[in-house]
Amino acid sequence: MNVTRFIRAQTLVMLEKVEALDFDDLTALAEKLHDDAEKLERLVTDRVKNG
Repeated sequence: MNVTRFIRAQTLVMLEKVEALDFDDLTALAEKLHDDAEKLERLVTDRVKNG
């Protein structure tokens, strides 16, 4: 779970940097990547909790 938490945090940092650079064409991709990282973290957490 620590790995998925780290990935989620790093994708958020990347999203913030892409937005700060006004790379509009990359912002949507970075947002999707972050959303997917959040989903992965939830799925892994649920799987670990429920066995």
